[in-house]
Amino acid sequence: MPTVTPKPKPPKIPTAKLMIGSDPEMCFGSPIDNATVEACEYLEDSNHRQPFGLDGCSSTAELRPKPTTDPLTHAENIRKILLSKKNDKTLYQLGFFSSDSRVSIGGHVHFGHPRICNSRSKAMPFYSKELGKLYIMRNGNVIDATTKKRPKDSFQVDANVSRLMDKTIANLVTNLDTLLTFPLMFTEIEKHAQKRKGSYGKLGDHRRKEYGMEYRPLPSWLANEKLTKSVLCLAYAIGHESILNNYLVKESIKSVSGFENCFNRHNTRLLRPFLKETKKAITTELPLYKKYKKEIDYLLYHSTRNNPILQTEIKLGWNIPHRVVKNIVLMSAKELVDKITNILSIKVKTSNGGRHTFVLGSPEDFQTKEIGNNLNKALNSVLPNTDLVNQGSIVVVYGRKKEKGERIDISYDKNRMTTVKAKRLQKIIQELLKTYKYKRKVSVNLYPQPPYEWNSRDHNTEKPVGMRVGLGRKIREENSFLAETITFTCLMFTNQSIYKSYTVDRITGNKKTLPLLVPTLLTPVKDSLVGVEKHEKEPVNKVDNSPLSNQELE
Repeated sequence: MPTVTPKPKPPKIPTAKLMIGSDPEMCFGSPIDNATVEACEYLEDSNHRQPFGLDGCSSTAELRPKPTTDPLTHAENIRKILLSKKNDKTLYQLGFFSSDSRVSIGGHVHFGHPRICNSRSKAMPFYSKELGKLYIMRNGNVIDATTKKRPKDSFQVDANVSRLMDKTIANLVTNLDTLLTFPLMFTEIEKHAQKRKGSYGKLGDHRRKEYGMEYRPLPSWLANEKLTKSVLCLAYAIGHESILNNYLVKESIKSVSGFENCFNRHNTRLLRPFLKETKKAITTELPLYKKYKKEIDYLLYHSTRNNPILQTEIKLGWNIPHRVVKNIVLMSAKELVDKITNILSIKVKTSNGGRHTFVLGSPEDFQTKEIGNNLNKALNSVLPNTDLVNQGSIVVVYGRKKEKGERIDISYDKNRMTTVKAKRLQKIIQELLKTYKYKRKVSVNLYPQPPYEWNSRDHNTEKPVGMRVGLGRKIREENSFLAETITFTCLMFTNQSIYKSYTVDRITGNKKTLPLLVPTLLTPVKDSLVGVEKHEKEPVNKVDNSPLSNQELE
């Protein structure tokens, strides 16, 4: 009886776990009004390898968590990086944002697997149906897995390897565009998306890497922990099925006529009807959806309701405790000290004072130069870089001679400050001395003067001097923070440009007045810092969050 030889089975193909990584970006907002500030002034990352470092753009920061084979572990790595800077009080008082009207912020996701890696020496063993053999890579050469020798048909094998990799990556990109980037667009504000897609963020954007592939169209998804886990889990589920099982979504929305044009213009109204089919594909075609159902459903819930959750402050979204600096609305000497203390603790990490000069210290007198630099750093950190900020007068601080005793001499431009306002400043400084519990007796003296004309070469500034503040030696030696607070208060009375300056709203992109220092000091009210019965009428700049007209800005 003839024997039937069984048909040989193809060899077992080795498998490898999918690695997921990322480098999501964020921008920093001023602690006063959340206006965007330069990230390079608060972070040091010269080699671009720090876990919490700088992106190629000076305005944005970037997180570099370690890649893992589990998306939830990868999200935990992101949390650890955010917490690693918790002791940096200067940085942690800033707002962390993943979406902005003036800065393009992305959330790139990385996929690592031998089937898509760009390094031939690390490519995964594969089975060629055309040749009926299993091949491996060794030192960049194709080797027959059975004979352990280089096959005669190595050129054909090389072509198969390239074709298989290109097809796998093309399917992965299409699936990510359809099942991840599309639903995520409904959580982003239209103006922010249009700004981002003007430079990058187009569908299909990806880069081949040695480890695999970097997918680039996504906005930054760091807004809160649940969203981060949702995006990473969905990306991992898509990548797992696309790379390991050659999955391609049955009906890609990219094939719809006009879809990419609507996507680039962020026309969510026209694209909303397609969300239903996308959600169905995610829940029925991805086997890992069941494993990560709780996490993935968070994104699906908010995308179907078009909730702009990307604008959430990141530390709040991750439930990380941090101190919040409030606007300067002064009602008591103690509150004045608290508010100024908050401002002075926010300083850019630069050697000099920053972009604009507000206070100029005498280099010959002890501590006065340091007082000027500290105040300039603090104000440059929270004030926008606009011409209006640079229009006001400055305060020159110098040291009184030791033999003159403990005194504070204030010489002011009588054309810029009335006598009534100057006396109010005098009483405020006396209240500050009591609040700081300064034990030495200090006299506060006022000297009205005609306008000063300072030589810009000698004082390194072309701005007019509105006030000169002479501080006694003991104040500068024993309590430099008190000296800074007194100088800061004098600046609030002489430089009105810090009240009139405007910023750009982070969410809408509209111009608005800056509610940094609301000059309640200039308008005594009940229970105010200093009780003054009557005073001359003076303009008061109220906080106004409405956009400024061109006429107002001029």
